[in-house]
Amino acid sequence: GLGPGAPETENLFAPWTFFSRGPLAGLASIPIVMATGGMPPNVVPENRWQPFDPTGFAAYRITLIALASTVVIALFLLLAPLVGDKWAGLAAGLVALSPFGVHEMMFTWPKWAATAWLIASFGLAHARRPLVAGLTLGVGFLFHPLVLLWGPWLALWIAGRTEPHAGGRMRSLARFAVGAGVLVGPWMALGALLPHLPTT
Repeated sequence: GLGPGAPETENLFAPWTFFSRGPLAGLASIPIVMATGGMPPNVVPENRWQPFDPTGFAAYRITLIALASTVVIALFLLLAPLVGDKWAGLAAGLVALSPFGVHEMMFTWPKWAATAWLIASFGLAHARRPLVAGLTLGVGFLFHPLVLLWGPWLALWIAGRTEPHAGGRMRSLARFAVGAGVLVGPWMALGALLPHLPTT
């Protein structure tokens, strides 16, 4: 029930703010948490995990695990046309069963969900669809901002996949930047323009 810029929210997220991460993981989990009768407290609880808890954190975690698992599907769908179904299945299985893969899937950060969108963005960049690749990268950013670190590498891939005629590469790169900027820019502007506590 708190606003994103409310002092209680700022104290809850300090030293970060509500806008330090994207909102999509939380927005995806809200209906599930509320449907299970979860009542999130205004302070971070230090309780042990239990499958049914009155705060709704278990429902949140299960939702994030389900979102994180989409990275395995995205990786398979990206690799299947490039290396065939068998190798794509092997690669997706290795990611899903590797210690790092299992750890990140069970963790509640939305990094794997963001990575699924990054993989989709790469697939679209490879398919010479720079505007949609930028939009998809922007969706990934709204899960976790670290996907933007891959923006320059995706831009290089787009430049390499674009026909080398006059202005073609610049147009493709501009489309990619516009696609990403449509989602990234407003969220960053909101975070910068809203008043914040000095501790955040």
